Amino acid sequence: MTPTEALDVNGNAKVDGDLIVKDSVVVDKNLTIKQDIKVKGNAVFTDQLKAKGDVKVLGVTKMKGDAFVDGNFKFKGLADPAMLESRFLTINKNGKVENGFRGGSLSGLITEFMQKDCFQLVDINGNPGPYPAPMWSSSSDAESGTLCTGSTCPANVGIGTCSPKARLDVRGGALFSGTVSVGSTIPRTDVAFTIRNSVPGRDYLLIENATEELLKLSADGILRARHIKVTENPFPDYVFEEDYNLISLDSLSNYISTNKRLPNMPSAEDVHENGADIGEINRVLVEKMEEMTLYMIQMQKEMDTLKAEMKKLNNSKNK
Repeated sequence: MTPTEALDVNGNAKVDGDLIVKDSVVVDKNLTIKQDIKVKGNAVFTDQLKAKGDVKVLGVTKMKGDAFVDGNFKFKGLADPAMLESRFLTINKNGKVENGFRGGSLSGLITEFMQKDCFQLVDINGNPGPYPAPMWSSSSDAESGTLCTGSTCPANVGIGTCSPKARLDVRGGALFSGTVSVGSTIPRTDVAFTIRNSVPGRDYLLIENATEELLKLSADGILRARHIKVTENPFPDYVFEEDYNLISLDSLSNYISTNKRLPNMPSAEDVHENGADIGEINRVLVEKMEEMTLYMIQMQKEMDTLKAEMKKLNNSKNK
């Protein structure tokens, strides 16, 4: 008896034909629809939307908020019965989700790098593998294939770090069960490279072949080796050149009295603080030995001259 709207129904209402509402429809409580519902325009849900049955979307679905999936999530368009393993998904520059595999787990990850010569699969003869690359696996014989970066790829590999400072940057311990080669030579199969813990009484670094130790660095800092070759240029043969400035013995004596060391030799304090270059020290030692040889030759000439003069003087007295 006291309606608040143009049509106010306090009980149930049944409409057998079409109901056209040109403005909004507001339902304060539950709304039950026993048959299909079609929305030709936009549908906005400010709260949760729950579907107890299947939800089929024939067109584009756009979500501005987060999406949470409690059950399985499948892409029917990416189903491929020929695939025998699990796959990763990739997203292209337009945000489209695609199957990231074209021949195996490894090739799916490195396809983009292969196009930039940053990752290649080659066989034991150095021939590039097919593109897209096959799944990487070792061959059945003793020699396996090779996994490498391209020669023009400026790639650094980091283990234990995401910012490698060199071609290979390993942060932490490393274990090698085979041989290790440093340089451009091929590793020798008869040399074993072993790194041990730095424990007193044990070796810190040991390189040996099947019969003997080649190089040993003890925990006390002593390095032992069969031979050590140091290349130094120039070697002190320049001392024997005619234009070499050999200081006089008097000048050498004054220098030693003042500096307490030979010329060109580092001081004891400098060696204690900064160490000494073995190659440079060896060069200076040879230089001093050659200078000493020149001094000895000079002294021998002077002695020969004195002997000749004394002999001449003795002969004159005997007459």
